[in-house]
Amino acid sequence: MLNDISNFVCVRKSYCASKLAESQYAKEVNIRSAVNKKMKSFEVNKSHTIRSVLEHPFHKVVLDHLVVNDKLILKPNLVKSKCHQYYPLEYVFDEAFSDVMCLIGFDELFRVVSDLSNGKAAGLSGISNELWKHCNKLVLDILLVLLNSCLTSESWEGILMNTHPIVLIKTACKILFKILSDRIFAVCSAFDVLRGDNFSVLKGTTT
Repeated sequence: MLNDISNFVCVRKSYCASKLAESQYAKEVNIRSAVNKKMKSFEVNKSHTIRSVLEHPFHKVVLDHLVVNDKLILKPNLVKSKCHQYYPLEYVFDEAFSDVMCLIGFDELFRVVSDLSNGKAAGLSGISNELWKHCNKLVLDILLVLLNSCLTSESWEGILMNTHPIVLIKTACKILFKILSDRIFAVCSAFDVLRGDNFSVLKGTTT
């Protein structure tokens, strides 16, 4: 009798363990399926997938009519002429931003590093802006190689799984972003990209 009970307990434990393993495997399969679905969706429609992940609603603005001085305007050409600043910037040629992602030179890096603010959070690396500003040329040469590798790398291949959330950007990343933002500001200023209600504050300008 005791042997029968013991066997029953063993069988029951084995059955429960098997069902638990089966349930965990099914969950893993569902997770992989959902991830693959998101990845395929990202390849087809990046903006839709990102909005879905962030749970941001999509609001579409349709400019099909206007009221100007109590007069209703319905003709598409007239509407477009009145709201040109809300349409794609046709006066910005395709090559305007072609140099934004070009390799960084040492002089450009040195200028940005020299302008870094003091007393800022160093991030998990513990490398502060002050350290970059006081390091020697060899260290800046190594940093230059790393930053240029970021500009030329295709390791993420448009796959969300290869990215990670940013909690606190490291100072080296801030240097790279500062270089890129300065380049974009320079293009916007040189080619008068931001006009009318599309205007945004650039260096040397006020609202």
